[in-house]
Amino acid sequence: MFGKFRQRLFRRSGRQLVFETRSGTQIALRGLTRRDVGQYRDHLRRLPPEDRHARFQAVVNDGTLDAHADRLDWEHALVFGVFADGVLRGVGELLPDSGGAQAEFAISVEPEFQHASIGRLLVAASLVAGRLARLTVIHLSFRRDNTGIRALARGVGAELHGSDGIVEGALHL
Repeated sequence: MFGKFRQRLFRRSGRQLVFETRSGTQIALRGLTRRDVGQYRDHLRRLPPEDRHARFQAVVNDGTLDAHADRLDWEHALVFGVFADGVLRGVGELLPDSGGAQAEFAISVEPEFQHASIGRLLVAASLVAGRLARLTVIHLSFRRDNTGIRALARGVGAELHGSDGIVEGALHL
């Protein structure tokens, strides 16, 4: 669904935005492509078990993470990464549904980079891309105890509904 739009958005490799965190660390935001699969895989593997569970809502091992990275539809997904010192430390993903008007949002940020506004930056980039791609709704789901993503979702006006420990959210663009 995002094919041509994705090509225009990510047309120049190396195109990135550079920011400085409150702690003085320089971070760079850019779109990820299939060429980044190794860095994406490494990022997922660095997540501790509780963050893996928060991202995938299941207990996952390295093999499952590798399979996820390898089968991600890089041609249609919009994936943004935040790099610190050239190392991928956070990822935001917009995964389109088959109809193309809606997408699922997922995010992962390594623990030592949480609370540095990286999640907020990834959400903002994904929302801008979603609006430019003419999405109508972005969906997300997370564990009830994931207060970080709950705060991010509320901060951008997502409608949240929960049951059985899982919160479902919808952001109408």
